[in-house]
Order: sequence, then structure tokens, then C-alpha cells
Amino acid sequence: MIKRIKILLLASRPFSWVNTAFPFAAAYLLAGGQPGPFFTVGCLFFLFPFNLLMYGVNDVYDYESDILNPRKGGIEGAKIPKPYHRFVLGASTVICLPFALYLITANLIAALILALLLIDAVAYSAPPLRLKERPFIDSVSSSFHFAGPALFGLMAAGFNQQLVPAILALFVWGLASHAFGAIQDIEPDKQAGIGSIATALGQTATSWLCIALFVLAAIITSTYGAVSYILLAALSLYPLNVWWSWRTKNFNQGWRRWMWLNLLCGFVFTQIVLWRWYGW
Repeated sequence: MIKRIKILLLASRPFSWVNTAFPFAAAYLLAGGQPGPFFTVGCLFFLFPFNLLMYGVNDVYDYESDILNPRKGGIEGAKIPKPYHRFVLGASTVICLPFALYLITANLIAALILALLLIDAVAYSAPPLRLKERPFIDSVSSSFHFAGPALFGLMAAGFNQQLVPAILALFVWGLASHAFGAIQDIEPDKQAGIGSIATALGQTATSWLCIALFVLAAIITSTYGAVSYILLAALSLYPLNVWWSWRTKNFNQGWRRWMWLNLLCGFVFTQIVLWRWYGW
């Protein structure tokens, strides 16, 4: 039992939990939602169950390429032994179900967004769609994994048009982040016969596309004025990280820096949310 729990935790990639839970929490609160049962269940869902579904399915159906990928086996993705594949798929479904059934009670639009999120989380890795193998669509699908929870939080709490640019910036950031992460997997993906935006464009073109998208996300964020300037300064580190990774040809190290940049920007954005929430 302990080993099975450990496998589920590893498959859910705890280091990345905040990337889905925080967008939901921030959007929900800034859109006018109040802390309470729905907020708590939503945060818990986007912390563990949603990530278990998304990454667990990915680890199962990417097993053949993951065992060829030296960066897998830690915080960047688990190598789930084959005997546990059926368990991971079943557990991710069973754990997600009660949370999803509760959260769809928000309203029809929010329920449709949540349904699309769950479908996308599975379709990204699982056949027959395997969206991750369809260049450009792979980045769109991956980005929705992170912008989708924010969109769900926005619609569940009540629409607030002032948050639309923030969610759009998050979506553009997600496009850039996925493409950047795909660069380091070009060789193992080619060996396994897997297509991606990076295998289609190549290392250099994908790098410059990432830089352009990160800059665009920062520009969109700047529309919020003075309150966003400190976040803008943090966001400016993303294109610099891509450029340095391209120059040194060490994209895995750049990806690890990207993970820590997420924590930095998340901390800064948390302060902004608290500032807006408490009206400081």
C-alpha cells in the first residue's frame, strides 16, 4: 500500500501542483469568489487529483520514450513500472471523480470548461488523439492545462472582464513554456517516433518562438499598470533564460531554472493577489 501511494505521488509531480492550483485560486478570488467549501475543494482538486490524472496518464502512455529519456525519473516525470500502469490509470479516475462531480455544480459554463479540462488532460497523452504528438496543437493543449483552471475559477466565481488579459497572458506563457520544455526532448522524441512543436521547428526556431511568446505574455501583463511592474520584471527572466539555454545548448539546465522561475513569479503574483484582495 505504501508503495502504491508513493507511486501516485510521484506520478502527480508535486513540484508542479502549484502551477494548476494557484491559477484557479487566484482567478476565483479576484473574480469575486469567497473562501468556502467550493474554493477549498477546487484548490484540493487542482493540487493533486487533476495533476495525477494529467501526469499519470502521461507517464503511462509515454513509458516507452521516458525510459530512453535521462531526465525522467525525478521531479520532471516519473518512470512508472509497467505492472502499475493499470493501477495509476484507475486510481487517477476514481480520485478525480468525486471532486469533479462536486465542482460541476458551479454553473453550466464552468462545468463545460471543467469537462474540457478533463478531456484535454487525458487526450494530450492517451490514444487515439495523443495531442502531444501533433505539432503546435501540442502546445495549445498543454497550455490549456494551466490557463484552464484559471478560466474555470473565473467562470465559477462570476465573470470579471478585468481578468481576461491575465488569463490570456497565462495562456501565452503556457504556449512558450511547453515549447521550451519540448526542445530538450527532441532527440528522445525522434528516437521514439514522437512528433512535437520542437521536432517540427528545430532547436533554434523553437527557441526564438519561445522568446517571442514570453515577451508577448509580459506585454499583455503590463496592461495592468503600476501594480504589474514588479511581476513584469520577474517575467523578463523567462526570455533571458531561453536565450541563455540556446546559447549554451544546455536546455535541461534551462528547464530546471524555469521551474525555479515559476516559484519566483508565483510568489510575486501571490503578493499582487493579496494586495488586490485586501485592497492595500
